[in-house]
Amino acid sequence: MNTIDRSFVPSSELEIRDVARVAEADLNLAGFPGVSGALVEVLKNAHEHGNSGDLSKRISFRTEIDLHFARVIVEDEGTLVDPSFFNYCGVLGSSSGRISEGFYNFAERLSPKGHSGAGVKLSFLAFDEAKYSQNKNGGVRVELTKYKI
Repeated sequence: MNTIDRSFVPSSELEIRDVARVAEADLNLAGFPGVSGALVEVLKNAHEHGNSGDLSKRISFRTEIDLHFARVIVEDEGTLVDPSFFNYCGVLGSSSGRISEGFYNFAERLSPKGHSGAGVKLSFLAFDEAKYSQNKNGGVRVELTKYKI
């Protein structure tokens, strides 16, 4: 397994996109395409929501690439996470692929107040598994896995 620690302290949203593009290129070369939008959104969420946009806070970002799967792990330093966020992720995960209404209507109804839920939704669409949990710092740990078919 090839594991790369891509952790960083972002200086701008542009840097977040650049880090996501480099990881996406590695995943594409290894045969795991179609994850770009999800990577950008998960990293942006870690910075904007988890780290409250604080430019001194680190985003832990690691990719693990194997012959049969690729895994992305993102963690923020966090603030207190609203417990409804994890409930939302669970509902969305169990509903993935079966949402008959438009996504934005669905997200507006079920996402935590003030959030559209786009990052979470993209992670469930781009990866085969998306696990959201609270880390030891009170922040969010996102573990995304994509399998080769």
